Amino acid sequence: MTATLVIESGQQKTILMDTLEEALAHESARIFASMKLAERKIRSFELKYNINSKDLETSSVEESGISEDDMVEWLGEYRLYLKTEQKFRSLSELSLC
Repeated sequence: MTATLVIESGQQKTILMDTLEEALAHESARIFASMKLAERKIRSFELKYNINSKDLETSSVEESGISEDDMVEWLGEYRLYLKTEQKFRSLSELSLC
């Protein structure tokens, strides 16, 4: 679903469009970097424990051999990744007019 932001400001439209495009590009880059960092951390846990993050919430800590500290950190990184991925998609789908 694409969201459209319409700017109707006459003379200042170009300035506002440039400013918003720059701000959106900066925010997208920041979110993308955050996603990549979380991906690296998530991947290291997946390799260490041989468990896919998608299956993490249904895994038992005792049965999987995952330390409680790792489970907390891993779940936090995974949830952060999902949240930032959604934000990134939303910004990517935004169009300015």
